[in-house]
Amino acid sequence: MADTRYAPVNRQAEMQAKGKEALEKAGKKFGGMWKMLFFVAAVCVIVAGVMSILSGIINLISPFDFINYAYLTAFGLMMLVIDFPIEHLVIRNVKMAIFHYALFMCRFVGRGIWYLFLSAMTVGALWDNEVSPFLGFFLGGYIFFLAIYCIVYGVNLSKKLERVRSKVLEQGPEQWGAYIPPSGMTKEQFRQLASSLTGINFTDEELTYIVNAFSFEVRADDVISREEFDEWARGTTGAFML
Repeated sequence: MADTRYAPVNRQAEMQAKGKEALEKAGKKFGGMWKMLFFVAAVCVIVAGVMSILSGIINLISPFDFINYAYLTAFGLMMLVIDFPIEHLVIRNVKMAIFHYALFMCRFVGRGIWYLFLSAMTVGALWDNEVSPFLGFFLGGYIFFLAIYCIVYGVNLSKKLERVRSKVLEQGPEQWGAYIPPSGMTKEQFRQLASSLTGINFTDEELTYIVNAFSFEVRADDVISREEFDEWARGTTGAFML
């Protein structure tokens, strides 16, 4: 008689797989997992700022505290605009201004350091002022751990990109000039170049941030121009930290 017993189902592994799948689907709606994480961090900052302002109005706190809370809310709104999942002319114009005047907010390491500061402000606004200590710990903790992960990720991604640049530099201007079509290099072409030179395979989301780091100005074409590639290869902008 055939054995009809079934192997026990690993419920935990199944739940983890479903959770990961759901997280990936949510990330795609925002244009990538990192954008979703950044968007959530912006919401956390805004919630902390608004709650602190409302509590301050009720308790008639010092005007200087109001200024801190107003700045915290404004910083959160700036972060929200950068990773807002819906495109709009006004949002695009604000993004361009942030790119021009606060470029560090568009880089992983810059974001990470910035988030460390905002995590402390969030905890201070909600915990130290007894607005909501638990929520301050929860929201500030999320921003803090995202900041650490962001810095580590940015450093590692920059190291991989530097390995690609070093290989390109070894070949000289004549050779790397042949890599770029007159219309510019697409993300996929850069992926193939990096893979052929170093064996490094960048993900689609990584390539989006890399191409943005190459750009001299805000564009939506996902193309690296010949001038941008040349500046990066020579090291003029190649030392940027993603």
